[in-house]
Amino acid sequence: MPRLDDKFKVESPSIPQNASFVVLCGWYKAKDAQLKRYSDVLRANGAVVLRTIMPPEDVYTLRESKRIENARALLAATREVRDARGYQELPLYLMFMSNGGCNFHAAMSSEKMLSDEGEFADLHHAIDVLGGGLIFDSCPCYLDTKIATKVFTMGMPSALARVASCAFRLSCALAAAANFVTRGYAPPLQYEPFWRKVRDAPPRRELYLFSEADDICVADKVDELVRERVRAGAAVKAKRWEKGRHVAHLYGENRKEYLALIEEFMRPSRMSCGLEFYLGEFSDVVFT
Repeated sequence: MPRLDDKFKVESPSIPQNASFVVLCGWYKAKDAQLKRYSDVLRANGAVVLRTIMPPEDVYTLRESKRIENARALLAATREVRDARGYQELPLYLMFMSNGGCNFHAAMSSEKMLSDEGEFADLHHAIDVLGGGLIFDSCPCYLDTKIATKVFTMGMPSALARVASCAFRLSCALAAAANFVTRGYAPPLQYEPFWRKVRDAPPRRELYLFSEADDICVADKVDELVRERVRAGAAVKAKRWEKGRHVAHLYGENRKEYLALIEEFMRPSRMSCGLEFYLGEFSDVVFT
């Protein structure tokens, strides 16, 4: 394994005390060039940004261990960068985009990775003590089979999408049937355990940004979740727009307010640095 410094392409400038460290978790099937546009905006406002995308096959797999592995690797890389560059005292913000990003959050929560006695207690400190928080963009999404199928086939030609849709629904049915035969019961669909994990996560400072027009992230379900999070003790701020496409608030009519809400949420740490990292396949952390 190469030394940590070998993973960085350039040297970093000195970091002001009031900077922030943002971990940006992209949506399902996102391209890094797309995610980098969000990273560029945060960096332009002075944040240190580490961005990543969970491999598509791990988002939809029935093997929860893969999502846990991804979440643990992401937090390990976050710690590695913070320790190597002297960012330990920067407030930490985790920004999750759609369920592709929010699956990191669900896995971290279910395994208590960010508890005060967990394996990443130092990052818990950076979020809960140093004034960081969690940002949810177009998530969490309550994906029933119909919506999940739509997401799974997104971007496919229509003929291929129809075939893939049938195959996806069939695989869900076969998985349930196999569990019924071998275990005597059919387990809940994947989205139900996911929803419980985000609902029951430890309360923190949390910002939810979503739209009524989003046909993937159902606004009423997010509203319901927000109320439960408040009852659980989370310090929640939420914005529900009438219009706005899924993970596209940076580009539409909500752009100005979207950016203002994020800046306001991060104001306690006053982003003022301007660095960026790209975490590719959890093997290399590249400074750009």
